[in-house]
Amino acid sequence: MKKIFFLIFAFIFIAVPLCFAAVIEGKVSYTVETAQTEAFSDVEPTISMDLFSDKIKDVNYKENKASLKNGSNFSDRSIQLFSRGTLKAYAVTYKDEPHFTYYYSTLINNLLFFDISRGNGEFPYKVLRYSYKGELLAVGFYVSEEERFLFDKNRRLISHWIGKEGFNENGKKIGNLEIISE
Repeated sequence: MKKIFFLIFAFIFIAVPLCFAAVIEGKVSYTVETAQTEAFSDVEPTISMDLFSDKIKDVNYKENKASLKNGSNFSDRSIQLFSRGTLKAYAVTYKDEPHFTYYYSTLINNLLFFDISRGNGEFPYKVLRYSYKGELLAVGFYVSEEERFLFDKNRRLISHWIGKEGFNENGKKIGNLEIISE
């Protein structure tokens, strides 16, 4: 009986603390459903455009359009050109408000939509896309540098990107990401 008591005592005071001493690290995995839940938590379907009234027109329209042709750099903002079919737009991100990116038409000086990045530089984080009227268009949920989900305003999966490959809701490959320059 003393031997059994001693063995139990030894197990409790020696083996159990060793079990708790191990630190287990791991990544959080997201399914489409859990990513969707996280992506849409605390997201407003519409926002007031009063905060963005000074962004409806690009105050630097001529300079920004010229920079797209001649490659000018600005100390207060960065400009990127986007095209998809016949749509040509450019994005403006101001250095003093890096969580906002505004997309303007190259043809007329009008805000098309804008992104609000919600995060402090750590994963996971989300990017909300709103129309020029303040209506939610899409939500991106960035799990890591290698994985992200994109949902439309109705919470439907548009794409799930793993590395440089994008997949639709059925798991079918829909595209590759090509990095032109960094």
